[in-house]
Amino acid sequence: MSALAISLYLATVKSNPAVGVLKTLILDDLLIGLDMSNRLPLLKIIKTHFEADYQIIMTTYDKVWYELVKNYFDDSKWKYIDIYAKSLNNNDFEMPIIKQNTDFIKKAEYYLVEKDFKASAVYIRTAFEETIKKLCDKLELIVKYKLKANQLSSEDYWKAITTQTDIDRSIIKIIEIRRSTVMNPFSHYDLIKPSFESELKYTINAIKKLKGLEIKKNRKITIEKLQQKIFKLNKKITQREQTIKNQKIQLDK
Repeated sequence: MSALAISLYLATVKSNPAVGVLKTLILDDLLIGLDMSNRLPLLKIIKTHFEADYQIIMTTYDKVWYELVKNYFDDSKWKYIDIYAKSLNNNDFEMPIIKQNTDFIKKAEYYLVEKDFKASAVYIRTAFEETIKKLCDKLELIVKYKLKANQLSSEDYWKAITTQTDIDRSIIKIIEIRRSTVMNPFSHYDLIKPSFESELKYTINAIKKLKGLEIKKNRKITIEKLQQKIFKLNKKITQREQTIKNQKIQLDK
């Protein structure tokens, strides 16, 4: 019923003559009653039929949905704002805290300037994870399967990129050095490994370079990997069949 009601509403908006006036579409947590199978098609409808001609405002309390919308739409056409409630000292009133959403690299650069190296390292590590996940999704790479998706590590996504794409070997080496010397150690409490500003600068530049690369899927490598897996599976099947056959012979005796 929710999907039907939204469809009728959007159809009415499209059919209503609005020549010479500002076209706006305001969706206030409109999708909260829809499951994901209906939410995603609705985003496609908005992108296809409304994005070019309408000023669209979407609000939501759902953080997961908020992040999904961010990944779906082009950042160049959309702005994303986080709004929080902050209690005053006497707790009688609340005031809004509005944060213009910026990407993680810019946040890493901001905290680098502020000399908060740990915060900068956390954001650049997050930028790296976001970049490789989006890349795997864009190129439809084969990523190690786990029953619980949240158990997948950044290493699983990074390995898919380094083995299934034409990514330059030099950038792989740079990123792996930065992961081991900056992104992981700087994000943890470690008195043995001090934080150095120059290392963070190099790491931020490396992630920028990775984000700006035009990486393509290496289909030859992917096919070869699949063929190797198929070969191994066939070998296991043959061995299992032979084991069953031997057991059957012994039972017959």
